[in-house]
Amino acid sequence: MSGTGPSCAQDPTNCISEELVKQHADILATPEWHDLGYRYVNIDDCWANWNRTTDGKLAANSTRFPSGMKSLADYVHGKGLSIGT
Repeated sequence: MSGTGPSCAQDPTNCISEELVKQHADILATPEWHDLGYRYVNIDDCWANWNRTTDGKLAANSTRFPSGMKSLADYVHGKGLSIGT
């Protein structure tokens, strides 16, 4: 289920990762963007591991999202934004 976005090892600044999502959430939470109606952070690809857990659930890519998706969602929600995958 993981996409083929930029490799974090080769291009850590631009790869889809926890850090990149947080940076964009920080930007969207500024008055300039928030006042224009930006409220959502969506992660379309590169967030999940290739393999599901033993009980069949999706799991975050632990290299790209070391704190996990709940932690990231809490961060984004704390900025007054919504998050989706």
